[in-house]
Amino acid sequence: MPMISIWQALGLLLLSKILFGGGGHFKNKWKGAWSDHMKEKIEGMSTEEKERCRLQWEKRCGQWKDEKQA
Repeated sequence: MPMISIWQALGLLLLSKILFGGGGHFKNKWKGAWSDHMKEKIEGMSTEEKERCRLQWEKRCGQWKDEKQA
């Protein structure tokens, strides 16, 4: 087998973390930050903006239901 450089080894390590999991602490940290950001963004929207956003999500992802309606 050929030798790989340290950068290639680090790249493989990063790729394996992405593909096979691991690094759960960072994953949860970013998920929480994203969730907080989106909550703040939605709270600042008018009713019309929220409806437009909901329609865009339906268009991109299919049917989108509010948990209260389900």
